[in-house]
Amino acid sequence: MVMEKKKVFFTKLFYLVLFCAFCFNSKIIAQPFTNRGVVVNEYCVSNDGTYIDGYGKAGDWVELLNVHTQTLNLANWGLSDDKTNLFKWKFPNTFTLAVNGFGVIWLDGKNKTLTTLGGPEHHANFDITQCKSEWLILTHLDGTIRDSIAIKRTSYGHTRIRELGSYSQMGFHLWRVSTANTFMLANPTNTLSYK
Repeated sequence: MVMEKKKVFFTKLFYLVLFCAFCFNSKIIAQPFTNRGVVVNEYCVSNDGTYIDGYGKAGDWVELLNVHTQTLNLANWGLSDDKTNLFKWKFPNTFTLAVNGFGVIWLDGKNKTLTTLGGPEHHANFDITQCKSEWLILTHLDGTIRDSIAIKRTSYGHTRIRELGSYSQMGFHLWRVSTANTFMLANPTNTLSYK
């Protein structure tokens, strides 16, 4: 009888350890840069009207940059401001980035893709607020986090930009405040930005 109880106990313990190991290994882990391909390059949470969307609004936006060696389609990738819901907004099939190409997503909660003269204009299903300690998280369709940044406050009309040459790294120290928005353009040199 005692032997049977021990056997049942160790069987349950074995399955518990196996289950925990599976859960640990299936956690979402940020990828090394060499596997990311696309990075968050700039974001604006205090649009002064320099850039207007297809609705005629000066909304907040995030700019992505393809640092991979080939054109990438981001269909079913995720963008989110919520660490518990990485696929809050899924990229549509029309979201393609050329090599060294930029793509902008408007963060206004509209969840639409507009057809404009400049091509498709993408609007996420969430907005961003610079005073709420939010994040921007870019997730590959397989569930791995490719890039993320904590939203920091900026003055009216300013943006936050990734430093030139920092595309192989992650971290807060790689970001600057830019006094000149560079919507769909390369980030400015340090003369237009500061830590």
